[in-house]
Amino acid sequence: MEIIKVENLSFAYKGSKTNIIDDISFSVNKGDFLILYGPSGCGKTTLLKLMKKEIAPDGKRKGRIYYKGTDISKLDDRQSASEIGYVMQNPDGQIVTDKVYRELAFGLENLGESDSVIKRKTAEISSVFGINKWFHSDTATLSGGQKQLLNLAAVMIMSPDLLLLDEPVSQLDPFSASAFIEMLVRFNREYGVTVIISEHNLEGIFSYADTIAVLDKTKIRYLGVPRTCCGFFAKEAPIVEGMPIPARIYQRFGIKAACPIDVREARTFIRRYCPNIVRKLDKPVKLNNNSFAVELDDIYFRYDRKSPDIINGLDLKVRKGEIYAVVGGNGCGKTTLLALIAGQLKPYSGNILIGGIRYNAASKIAVIPQNPVTLFTEDNLRDDLVNFAVNCGIQKDIAPSAVNDLCRTLGIVEVLKNHPYDLSGGEIQKAALAKIMISSPDVILLDEPTKGVDAWSKKSFAEILKRLAKEGKAIIIVTHDNEFAAETADTCGLLFDGTIISEDPSGEFYSKNDFYTTVSSRITKGFFENTVTFDEVINLCKENGGVK
Repeated sequence: MEIIKVENLSFAYKGSKTNIIDDISFSVNKGDFLILYGPSGCGKTTLLKLMKKEIAPDGKRKGRIYYKGTDISKLDDRQSASEIGYVMQNPDGQIVTDKVYRELAFGLENLGESDSVIKRKTAEISSVFGINKWFHSDTATLSGGQKQLLNLAAVMIMSPDLLLLDEPVSQLDPFSASAFIEMLVRFNREYGVTVIISEHNLEGIFSYADTIAVLDKTKIRYLGVPRTCCGFFAKEAPIVEGMPIPARIYQRFGIKAACPIDVREARTFIRRYCPNIVRKLDKPVKLNNNSFAVELDDIYFRYDRKSPDIINGLDLKVRKGEIYAVVGGNGCGKTTLLALIAGQLKPYSGNILIGGIRYNAASKIAVIPQNPVTLFTEDNLRDDLVNFAVNCGIQKDIAPSAVNDLCRTLGIVEVLKNHPYDLSGGEIQKAALAKIMISSPDVILLDEPTKGVDAWSKKSFAEILKRLAKEGKAIIIVTHDNEFAAETADTCGLLFDGTIISEDPSGEFYSKNDFYTTVSSRITKGFFENTVTFDEVINLCKENGGVK
């Protein structure tokens, strides 16, 4: 039975002459698990919002979307609110009350349910989600993982038949993300809830999906089972960059066999089709004898005098020309650490030196926050960057050409006319980098820079960061994206219990870890040595004759 039917759907945002999705058709059966996948700005979020009439975007629409045979636009308000759930990318963006129990009850109260029904349902859903221990907590005190679980619980308490999710784990650490996905799969498998989820990172959900729809350049390029998806595209196709590591390894072997779709299957695949006579590759030791750009010595910080320390005796040193990644769970203090380095917060004990001197207003530090769009104030990107360049001392008559040249290097010259709020995740990160490069800082701080960014944009973003490091910039990245950190950073540090608990060159760091590591490391552990990135896996497979 079809629960959703999309029929010849096209959509263009108000004021735009170009369709973001163009004449697409597909259907989803009740109880299915469907992934929407594609590059940033391909229309995934737009499509999801069009399935929920209360949040449907303003613009020109052609075609139809049917829910249980009824046009979405004509669906009864109560039915739409209760039967079609929606979970946003940003956990904070969906929470509307101050207490956990109030958030759970909010939707039921709006539907006019009785107190007895609300009490029963909130008790039931709290038990299912394990919310009992923080049932009376302030929502503001929850970790990112708890907030997103709360958002899912607040939707599931309405007993929806259809659940729409827009990159729901992009801001969660790997373990919180796994817990969220496991809960999602449980509702799909055990309770028959239909799931349609938009995701850039397919590693955790690929094996659970019944169907994957690949969107690119306004069209659906592939619609079918995940196992045959990667082989459908050419090896050099950009769309393949974001496929799960197991499927990408399979494609590079180019043999007739079943495509592995998870770590267990990939481990079996490599051991079956590739010898391991050569177990490791020699990695050149990268020496950095530059002076320290950032030095933190025995730092302590708490937000309130009576609250516990968030940062607890932390030491950190980052050299000029070094890319340093700080990883750790949600709520461990990573964003707080960046704010301390930037001078936005002050430690109550310890010393912070920037370029060998105490932080002061003249310290050349640039910060890209988790939501980089907040850095922009003008109606289009060109005016924003040109005005910023002039304020940074670039002559007014040459600022426009300087901005054009910079944006051409970054690959965003074609979106200069756009409003910053209309840019995709990858585009807004590059635009923020443009501002940083204009200001020419000595230290660059990035908070979750790959959040909401597709795989091919991540790759070009990493290349830009490496180029800036070669120019002598010190770059500190806070991230949950272990794959990005392994491929980009020179050094990784694990923040736990308020301090950097371990620190090593990125390859060594992820090789030592059993759980906080990369997919490539988990696939090859015990077969290859010190292999933590996809490229390293493929290179070793080539050395052993598995990949031609």
